[in-house]
Amino acid sequence: MGAGAARGGLPAARYAAVAGLFAVAFVALAMADEWAIFRDAWFSPPRGPERSESAPEAERAVRALAAAVDRAYRGGTAALDAAPAGAALLADLRAEIAFARRPGAGTPEGLRRLDVLAARPEPGGAWRVATEETWAFGGADSRLRFSYRVAPDGADLRVEEATPVLPEPHADAIP
Repeated sequence: MGAGAARGGLPAARYAAVAGLFAVAFVALAMADEWAIFRDAWFSPPRGPERSESAPEAERAVRALAAAVDRAYRGGTAALDAAPAGAALLADLRAEIAFARRPGAGTPEGLRRLDVLAARPEPGGAWRVATEETWAFGGADSRLRFSYRVAPDGADLRVEEATPVLPEPHADAIP
């Protein structure tokens, strides 16, 4: 007779402990498999919509520019010809892309995600659009934040300025 049977029943406590260990292992493997989702949920500041009713046009201009930059990194700066951007910004982007596409440099693999965090009106019909973008560089994803100034250009809007923004420190990280 086995030890469990000698005690008068099944070793329920042992089975419960093994089941608990399997549950913990399953959750750990799931978290490892979907780490990006857990990382964003636990360590990113909360995002809330900060948009007015006419912000979609400004957001569309920013998304169109980001898509053109993505195409330009992969296929050359001709992709920027129809981008909704001012001349000074286009000149800066062309120089940056030419530098990134030089022989021996690792070319970005592309824009993975663009989230608009806020779109706020500014004087003169302009907008300030804040984004968080995920770009793939050399097999690794990089999350970047930008502040775009979008201004009227006739009946349309165009991006006049793109400024990288350093992430704000979390309150608990400040000594």
